[in-house]
Amino acid sequence: MHCRTVLLASVLAASYLTGACREATPSSPSPLTEGGPSQQEASQSGPIPSPPSPNPADPPATGGCDDRKAQWAVAQPASDELLERARVAAGAAAARFLRPDQPVTMEYLGSRLNLTLDARDVVRSVTCG
Repeated sequence: MHCRTVLLASVLAASYLTGACREATPSSPSPLTEGGPSQQEASQSGPIPSPPSPNPADPPATGGCDDRKAQWAVAQPASDELLERARVAAGAAAARFLRPDQPVTMEYLGSRLNLTLDARDVVRSVTCG
């Protein structure tokens, strides 16, 4: 009798938790519901084509940053003034210092200027991205 009570309580708890995890109402109507094609019509029309992917041979947009115009910053000690002058010279929208062993975001931003520093806070390279 005790085992049945424990089993019943476990099943009820699992059912409750499963229901609590389910979405109450969809945030947008599904194409297979109200106003959309029926499930049979959707299966007859074939798969939905995916949008065209960008050509991998196309280079990423530079966003106006030209690191060649800020190469004069190499071998200069890091300072806020240097960072801003290099940003303006390169035509970049943003600039940052990259220090050794510093965690950084790796997304490519063509409008960002990166000044890589050594352990002594001296600029070692200037790149866009």
